[in-house]
Amino acid sequence: MSLFFVHDHTIIDINTANEFQVKEDTDHVIVKGVDSIISNEVVFWIGAIANAGLQPLLFILGAPGNILCAAVFYKLGLRERINLCVFALALVDLATITFTVFIAVEAALRDLLEVELNFFIQYFIGPLGFQYASMFVSTTIACERCFCVVSPFKAQRYIKTSTTAVIITVVTVVIVGAMCAFDGPTQKAVTVYDPVSNTTKSVVYYTE
Repeated sequence: MSLFFVHDHTIIDINTANEFQVKEDTDHVIVKGVDSIISNEVVFWIGAIANAGLQPLLFILGAPGNILCAAVFYKLGLRERINLCVFALALVDLATITFTVFIAVEAALRDLLEVELNFFIQYFIGPLGFQYASMFVSTTIACERCFCVVSPFKAQRYIKTSTTAVIITVVTVVIVGAMCAFDGPTQKAVTVYDPVSNTTKSVVYYTE
């Protein structure tokens, strides 16, 4: 089922609509308001603070930190598995916060200044797969450390640095590539009409 919340309004697959009254007309979608325990204004400001304040702050603090971390472990040498893993994690996290802040700032401009921007959310949603790659690398580091503690000699024998590099690279490419191939094309920009306020707004929602 396709579902996207626009504050306290909902875009839903017209074939599965029952209590929601939705009508799609070319690139215009008419949506009936849905009751919510949180007001439209509260949801709006929560999103605005997160997109305009918290996400840029995360990037300002996180980008230099990840760059410094990658530089330090690169200088230490990537022949050691742990150095390689942390170096890879820093690069993946840097990519994650970079694409995230682009999408967040675009959303802030769209919501606060009513600028019609849908470029990053529509065409760069796929690279957000780096966040899942970050989870995988973090899990790899945890497993590698545990294996080294439990059986250090076997870990040295069976887990080679080159093998670890290949696994991290392949899995990251597969995850991000799959997100770009399957998740990216499901984003569609439409104009939402609210009959209550008699206003229209450009949003992006998931298709099937």
